[in-house]
Amino acid sequence: MCVWITASASATSDNAKWIWKNRVMERTFKRSPKLRRYVVEKHLRQMTVETPRGPVVANVMTMPQGQVIPFIRRLAKGFLYCFYPDYDYFGDNFNVVYRLPTQETVSAMTDLATRLSRRSFGKDVFRVWHGPAQDSPKSGVLILLFYDAVCFVCFHGKGDVFTQTDLEEGYEKGPGLPPKL
Repeated sequence: MCVWITASASATSDNAKWIWKNRVMERTFKRSPKLRRYVVEKHLRQMTVETPRGPVVANVMTMPQGQVIPFIRRLAKGFLYCFYPDYDYFGDNFNVVYRLPTQETVSAMTDLATRLSRRSFGKDVFRVWHGPAQDSPKSGVLILLFYDAVCFVCFHGKGDVFTQTDLEEGYEKGPGLPPKL
């Protein structure tokens, strides 16, 4: 189960807070009280999260890894197609990594991001850093940051160079998905 900070938390961008309040809370959940009840009962939790200003109790939303990991892989493949049209990613393995935003994680991602190209979509809504590995053109990495709060890293590479890692304990593949998705 992946955990991610909801947009109402203090560690997210101002635009994320606006979208959460005006689009999710005011529109989506008002139109669908059943969806709201389901999200609150099954996926909304509170936990202490480390931020640059210290620990903060934040609302977090859990998401089954069987939905998130294939989505991030598809997003990574789409960006590879757009940013590197001559790169053949069909034989690549894709490893998706997510960690809560601790100081150590943020520091490691910041260091990695300085070595990659960057694109932004919306104001603090979504950012992607991308690039091939410095030591091998057959592999690369994408950092996907949503609302300055949820960060996934997707490593990819050819099967002869880059091994698919085992998924974390508790991972269950979503029903009906192709094996390489």
